[in-house]
Amino acid sequence: MSFTSEVKSEISQNELKPCCVRAQLAALLQCDATLTITNQQWELHFKTENPTTAKRFWILLKQRYELNPELAILKKVKLKKNYTYAVLIKSDVKNILEDLNLYDQHGFADHVSREVVKKGCCARAYLAGAFLASGSVNSPANSNYHLEIAITDLALAKFIQRVMKRFELPAKIIQRRTQHVVYVKASDKISDFLRAIAAYEAVMKFEDVRIQRDFTNSLTRLDNCE
Repeated sequence: MSFTSEVKSEISQNELKPCCVRAQLAALLQCDATLTITNQQWELHFKTENPTTAKRFWILLKQRYELNPELAILKKVKLKKNYTYAVLIKSDVKNILEDLNLYDQHGFADHVSREVVKKGCCARAYLAGAFLASGSVNSPANSNYHLEIAITDLALAKFIQRVMKRFELPAKIIQRRTQHVVYVKASDKISDFLRAIAAYEAVMKFEDVRIQRDFTNSLTRLDNCE
């Protein structure tokens, strides 16, 4: 299991308060869902390649709205032939979007209102949802420290960046092909992000490997000096 998968598995098991369930659902929908309206029929299509993320989304939906959305597992025919997990919501779509403050006069909003992430706990849950949907982090065994959340919408990327700054996480944004990537490279800030989203076991593992590497590097430098 990759380190990213370990982090996602850990945060997907965290218990959330009702307000935080709302915030995390909002992030998951924004990053991985599309809205279609055909003949007055509203549908939300949520897709992810990570089964942990799909399961978390399913559970939170049932927890807050008592829905029974359709679930499908699709196999890609190209590249690595990975599976895609799709959740289809056909009922109460407009009410869900309004409850999450994700609907405005133009349709699916590009970011939630500040009210959804006003409380610190909700902001943390929102970041955890964004990471579950579109995030990745290099293994601490890799000296190239890198954590990112990659999404297609620039306005949403800037919103996530602002939420991260509330926790003194100076994230930057770059464009990679069709995606806008919110990223952090400093090892201590990656550790702070993992702590912010309540991935405490991942923090311990990350810090343990990082400290061992720094200690080994220090010894190597001393040997070279001598």
